[in-house]
Amino acid sequence: DNSQEVVDLCIEHKDVIGFDLAGPEIGFSVLNHKKACQKAYENNINVTLHADWEVPEGIQEVVLNSKAKRVGHGSQIINDIEIDNGKVIFKNDAAKYVYDNKVALELCPTSNIQCGAYPSIDEHSFGDLYKNGFNVTINTDNRLMSDISMSEEVNNVIESFNLKEDDINSITKNSMEAGFVNYDLRKKLTGLEFLMTLALITGGSGHVGSNLTRELIKQGYSVRCIDFDKDHRAFDGLDIELMEGDITDRDSLNHIFNDVDIVFHTAALINLDRRYKDQIRKVNVDGTKNVCEAALNSNVKKMIHFSSVDAFYRFPIDEPLHEDRKLIDDQNAMPYDLSKADGHKIVLDYCSKGLDASIIHPTSIVGPNDFKPGIPMQALVDMANGKRKLMPNWGYNFIDVRDLCNTAISAVENGKTGQNYLVGGEYCMYLQIAEFMSEQLGRKTVLGSIPDFVTYFALPFEYIKSVIKKQPRVITLDSIHTAQTGNYFIPSSLAREELGHSSRPIKETINDTVEFFVDRGLIR
Repeated sequence: DNSQEVVDLCIEHKDVIGFDLAGPEIGFSVLNHKKACQKAYENNINVTLHADWEVPEGIQEVVLNSKAKRVGHGSQIINDIEIDNGKVIFKNDAAKYVYDNKVALELCPTSNIQCGAYPSIDEHSFGDLYKNGFNVTINTDNRLMSDISMSEEVNNVIESFNLKEDDINSITKNSMEAGFVNYDLRKKLTGLEFLMTLALITGGSGHVGSNLTRELIKQGYSVRCIDFDKDHRAFDGLDIELMEGDITDRDSLNHIFNDVDIVFHTAALINLDRRYKDQIRKVNVDGTKNVCEAALNSNVKKMIHFSSVDAFYRFPIDEPLHEDRKLIDDQNAMPYDLSKADGHKIVLDYCSKGLDASIIHPTSIVGPNDFKPGIPMQALVDMANGKRKLMPNWGYNFIDVRDLCNTAISAVENGKTGQNYLVGGEYCMYLQIAEFMSEQLGRKTVLGSIPDFVTYFALPFEYIKSVIKKQPRVITLDSIHTAQTGNYFIPSSLAREELGHSSRPIKETINDTVEFFVDRGLIR
């Protein structure tokens, strides 16, 4: 009952390095502690779950939400996979998450036998899990009650599964790397020259960059961001390296790419005002070429390029949108859409030159940790503040920025060179989003809908406002067209299959987004 209180104490005492959830599963739903696990994860507290999959539904949901780094026991996860000609087939997202993210399984063969889970060590799932790529570790569970030493446990596993010295070295190294102690000690224990991978984010102060930075730190990466606008709000309190540079200035990137292992190219100019077409192209096309060139010359191990769903031709909007849909090539198309398509082609060109890069195509990105809201997120803020009392009955496919970042990080290991991945979430009407907001805020945010043609009446007023404020227009013919033609069905099946992509319910995303902006005083 008090798991959230315990997590609050962990947050208060900064020297706490881990939160463990243990106890009987049958009759005591792990879902009761879902919020506590999620809160621990969001506050950079390592999470481990004692679980043997007795109640799979609950464990699966909490593993996905808490992003547990270790699972105590977990041998019954073998029931959530099938092996077909050497290929692991996953029966649920949690098993795939554990596999893809190398979550450490703290297997305790002797204890499992004593508890009746297996008749003998030979029949334990340890061998199959290890052989098929799961991150297994060897443990005693309880040396006193099980009357077993660590040396005896290791020896039993060696004999039962015919493990060699290299196998034990690998398993031991994995165990050390899964530890919650600080990096310096783990480095010393493992004898690794470099344990943390250095990731460079080109647009770290933006919405995606802000969330990506947080997720990479949680997953043990060292993070470097390009400081191009002196806006450091997204980095407050985070242990990262900032280096001045600009992706449109090729020479400024040389030193920034030194020693970089992974590049996440998130920097982009999202602008649907055609008066800025040259600037859009300079950032989204020329900037992408500069980043690819620097990445290739610096021998980075992997580059993840963030494109957009808008790089594809929309029509027919009522048919599933897949990665093989034609890219925009009409020179009279919306400058933003064309720039994302051309940026995509540049990345493919550099892949042919030896760059290992994968391309991510997110749908409309929503979620918390946006410290300088752009056009899409500002529209949601305005909606919540009651500035859009009447709206057209339009909809779009929305992806939570946190789910997008997890999928992008997965692409580092699992993304194929030159492959592009559509990363979507849930299609939702804007009026439904307004209802979610109203329910959370306790007030009506949007009164109702208006016919599409009424939106065009705002164009001259929007133009005058943009001239006075010297800012891009938010409402343009292009932005109206974009909002009207959102694809209904974006299954993201390739990203789900190869990258382990999963998306949370849109209501949860909107609730978290509203809470974030309320806390920052932008929604009142």
